[in-house]
Amino acid sequence: MDVDTGALLSSALQIREAIECASEFKAIGHCATKIRVGRKERYDLHGINIKDMPPTENETLVEELGQLYRNAPVHATGKFAEPFRLTITRRGCEHDDNIQPSRGKTSGEKDTQKIGASGSGASADEFFSKDSNEERRLKRLFENVSVSGYGDVRTQETKINLSVRNAREIPASEFTVAPALLDTIRTTWAAHFWPAAVRVVPYKIHLYGPGGGFKAHRDTPEAGLVGTFLVGLGDSTQAQNLEVAVQGKRDNAAFSACVGRWVAFYPDVPHRVVELEKGYRAVLAFKMFRADDDVDTAACDAGALQRVRAVTDRLSAPVGLFLEHKYCMGTQKLSGFDAVVYEALARRPGVAVHLLPVVTKWHAVIKTDDDVEMGYYGSDCDEDEIPEGSFEAPVYPLTAAHVQAVATGNMEEIFEYTDMADPVACEEGLAWLKSLTSDVQFLATDLESTTVTWSSDQEDLDYTGNESRPYSEDSVYLSYALVIVEKA
Repeated sequence: MDVDTGALLSSALQIREAIECASEFKAIGHCATKIRVGRKERYDLHGINIKDMPPTENETLVEELGQLYRNAPVHATGKFAEPFRLTITRRGCEHDDNIQPSRGKTSGEKDTQKIGASGSGASADEFFSKDSNEERRLKRLFENVSVSGYGDVRTQETKINLSVRNAREIPASEFTVAPALLDTIRTTWAAHFWPAAVRVVPYKIHLYGPGGGFKAHRDTPEAGLVGTFLVGLGDSTQAQNLEVAVQGKRDNAAFSACVGRWVAFYPDVPHRVVELEKGYRAVLAFKMFRADDDVDTAACDAGALQRVRAVTDRLSAPVGLFLEHKYCMGTQKLSGFDAVVYEALARRPGVAVHLLPVVTKWHAVIKTDDDVEMGYYGSDCDEDEIPEGSFEAPVYPLTAAHVQAVATGNMEEIFEYTDMADPVACEEGLAWLKSLTSDVQFLATDLESTTVTWSSDQEDLDYTGNESRPYSEDSVYLSYALVIVEKA
């Protein structure tokens, strides 16, 4: 798979700056899906009945591909049946014994799973046992731990703002779990997600109390990070405060944190903790990293691969295909159903498939009653403005070489560049961009696939994470696309 990692280890702030300057680069195509959806929304807003252009064959095929994506879930849940050992060393929260999962099903529970023999048959101590007062136990934990911050992607700072995140935490340096639990988490992940081969790394114990919550966010990206795995430690709220966006649906999945309940999802999937009206909840959080010896597990599901190839083999090149998941700079291996789609295209004879981080700008020109043209980027027009004229959604490449051009101030190269598709296409690994002499049509399987219903949080969704790492090039999510071109 071709991808430019670049010699420059761009900081998160440099990447954010390059995103803002992306329109200064030369576009390599346009997002036809965004233009079609935008035109329909604008005309529907004013009750104008227009006969839209029929979809192209590629657009129809990508709609079919979108149906396959929606059948590939981005989260999974279940219940561990056996005790697991937890050791907490933090002062005031000391614990060194087995945790007994709560008995009985909770709403949304689908299965139970056993943990390794080292946890079987052991009794839980009073601190976590179900016959003691759960409210009192969780309150004791909550009152003896640190306040949690959140990552502000705009400024690349970890901040404390209770209106964004009102929570507390115990870092991994102050707790350990038995290897049996890590093994169970690893095999559980493999049964539901791609890639299947992962490393399980303890992250934090998250705690929420009355009035606590966390606005909609995506977990901060990191090189090799492919998922988040949460295991409940207790929940006295009598509610399901964790909400996870469900692909292609407006109803979100909701979960409690009862002992043993687990929830796993890809890190870019939007989720939130709804404000607690009462009670406390606590979860063990683990980061799931792609294993170094991981093979391409996408090819293991022959049925899924065959269904995808039935669609992708008919796509006309050149064409760009937006991926469903977001990834960090330097990504070379994909996750989830994206991996299956890439594998299908890679097996198609006569074409080359390139993985490319991209930025799309949405621009429209409308006319007022005074017939005055005005431009806007994605904003709603006033009631007296009739949407006429052009709708544009240019797509710009954003490789490490582009980030370097902005960071080093070499923008004059961009303005003087006229005869190739990209001002830095001479960089190693990017020469293929020179072949994009036509305006490539970029298509998305579903622009609404990651839309969440919590509208009050939507504006800040892409700027909120669980932490910030401003000096790391992999701490900002980017949109990625597969660019399919005919081989020379």
